[in-house]
Amino acid sequence: MIHLKKRSVHIAICLIFLITLTACSRDHQGGIEAPRENGNPAADVAVSQEKDTHPIAIPPHEQIRLDVLADFDFLVEELESNMPLYGVIYRRLGVDLAALLEGVRVRILTEDMFAGALDHTEQMERAAADFLFAALHGLQLELRGIGHLRPKSHALYVDTLVELKRMVAEDPAEHSAIQLSRMEAFTHPAALWFYGVDLDELDVDDERLGLFGTDPFAVQTSIISPGEVALISIRHSFNNLDFDRAKLFPFFEEIQDYAHLIIDLSEHLGGSPNHFRDLIISPLLSAPISIEGHQFFMDRSRIHLDSVDTRL
Repeated sequence: MIHLKKRSVHIAICLIFLITLTACSRDHQGGIEAPRENGNPAADVAVSQEKDTHPIAIPPHEQIRLDVLADFDFLVEELESNMPLYGVIYRRLGVDLAALLEGVRVRILTEDMFAGALDHTEQMERAAADFLFAALHGLQLELRGIGHLRPKSHALYVDTLVELKRMVAEDPAEHSAIQLSRMEAFTHPAALWFYGVDLDELDVDDERLGLFGTDPFAVQTSIISPGEVALISIRHSFNNLDFDRAKLFPFFEEIQDYAHLIIDLSEHLGGSPNHFRDLIISPLLSAPISIEGHQFFMDRSRIHLDSVDTRL
């Protein structure tokens, strides 16, 4: 593996996925994981080192290639072990995720990932990290964002980090193990290096940063049949609660005697569950209800369950 002293690509690459993987908390055991048999000259040299008492020196750029390959293989292993999306993606899109990932693996083995940056180790590590990020980024065109399986852009990484820091600062005791684990992963030095972020310079009070902005098109309301049918379309739930509340609550007053309300989530991209709970469910209830929810997450070889009881 590329050790932290060399600005580890390992955890940074794992972090670029919206699904936070347990790779982010793995202990390094030292050395490089043995690559698969693939006929690649660099890989063959690495395997021969185990058999030769006088190992052949591997050029630094090929060593970095092997490190990236080992990290990528670990990422694929975590996806296969923890994600129930392989079958979902195939059924919905006819796309073989395993084949796509194998294509990325071949690119790591065969393509020039260093773009001429062969004079300095850190330059080569940066070039290799950027190469892998771009290769994984290309997958989202095929996967169409299913399961949030796509790399995080710099802007999305910063916005998510700011939002996590705000939530934890408000009341750390209120947050689940998933959120705290995600916070630890996002603030790992390797991730900060990859995205070029300095925590000391990150202003969590900057209203321009964060996931919950003021998109005027996130929630749309309309009347389909006056006095009978109303429609609310929600494109995403990353919006500021107060901003959308100012639009929705007067609309609820206007349609309170309507027979039907259609809530269209067909193009919904995800977001905070609080948005839907506080702005849609709660205002439409005639009596308080209790909702019990469960969150599953992996911690190494164990599966944990968090139960959340919400009163509305």
